[in-house]
Amino acid sequence: MKCIAHCAPHRLIALLLLAASLCFAASATAENVAPSNPSSTSPSASSVSSSALPELSELNKEKPENPFYRFEIVSLGSYPITLLYVGLVFDLKRYYDNGFDSAYIPLVSSSSLTDNDRWGRLGAALCVSCVVGAIDAIIHDSKVKAAKRQRATEAASEDAAKADAEAEPAASAP
Repeated sequence: MKCIAHCAPHRLIALLLLAASLCFAASATAENVAPSNPSSTSPSASSVSSSALPELSELNKEKPENPFYRFEIVSLGSYPITLLYVGLVFDLKRYYDNGFDSAYIPLVSSSSLTDNDRWGRLGAALCVSCVVGAIDAIIHDSKVKAAKRQRATEAASEDAAKADAEAEPAASAP
């Protein structure tokens, strides 16, 4: 019974993270996937005119990625890794605080953790994974904005070159 009391917070958090990621994945795929079984009332593919179908260029347009989605994905994905490293850092700190006693060797010691230590590890790992996700989302968003600016300047320079090319024959005429 003691193990269940100590493992319950970890299982609850893991279950919540799994449920959140599954909900996000389901909502993301529901937006992008058409139903696979059309109903019998819908017209058949042969009766649909080609003008009713979307153009290929419309399908290839990329929707801008929401930085919050990227933050969420990276934060949830980095949480297990940060939990491992935060646990190692906490173990090293406890080993140092106890004068390098062999009873507190990191990853080997059999000394039990208090509830405050467990919650501290979980909270610290959550904070670190949120920081990692935020940094990744900011960097990715700035790269996307820089690419848009570069495409806009390239398009403007091409337009200016075309305007110069059109103006040049008119200026050379007598």
